[in-house]
Amino acid sequence: MKFLTLKMLLTPLMVILRKYFQQKGYQVDETLLKAQTREITGKKVRQIRESGMLPVVLYGHGIEPKSLSVDAKEFARAFAHSGSSTMVKIIIDDNTEPINILFHQIDRNPVSGDYVHADFLQVKLTEKIKTEIPIVLEGEENAPVVKEKEGSIITNKDHIEVEAFPQDLIHEIVVNVSELAEFDQVIHVKDLIVPAKIDVLDDPDDVIVSIQEPRSEEELAELEQEVVEDVEAVEVEKKGKEEDEDSTESADGASGEQKEEKEADK
Repeated sequence: MKFLTLKMLLTPLMVILRKYFQQKGYQVDETLLKAQTREITGKKVRQIRESGMLPVVLYGHGIEPKSLSVDAKEFARAFAHSGSSTMVKIIIDDNTEPINILFHQIDRNPVSGDYVHADFLQVKLTEKIKTEIPIVLEGEENAPVVKEKEGSIITNKDHIEVEAFPQDLIHEIVVNVSELAEFDQVIHVKDLIVPAKIDVLDDPDDVIVSIQEPRSEEELAELEQEVVEDVEAVEVEKKGKEEDEDSTESADGASGEQKEEKEADK
């Protein structure tokens, strides 16, 4: 028999409380990341990645850009925890004074998905900044419009633009859609629960979530017919191109033979 430890019991509760206080605008916990000054630049940064480090550039208002490197695994954990809209602290070369930053531009390998480079934006606690906060939907599978009416919940916007002091930013905005029951229901920007210290810059009437009704059999049949017609059109176009290429090759061959014959006559 497997016994539940105190940690196993408390972890889900801590996650819920953390989300709750974040939505209220409280800085629940801070992420601390260690960085090192980087001398290697240009194409040679590949050596850094191979050693398990991630090349980083630190920049900000009124400071000189700095080339840094951080542990790739530590960065992945920090980014998963904080995203691009929550303030993070970094310590460079074991200095005692941490620097406040936001993860700004993150580059990944399109094939492997590994992080290959990151830009850190240094921020000041006394200056407001503009950034984007992602929107996360929850409760989709429990929404009556989905369970009972086979509708589809459509995300029209997956983030909003905001302005706030760095320490007041939150990781994400959670939108509960489990109560959606009718096809004409929508959720607007003005319906979002956002901490008072954060100014939303998007139009309040912009639609965040809408409902799409299930397609009728007639609509599905029409859609299928359109797909068939598109495929046939592509095949006809492809066949036409192949015939043109064959004609060109034949003409080129004939020209070549005529040229050879003329050379032989000489």
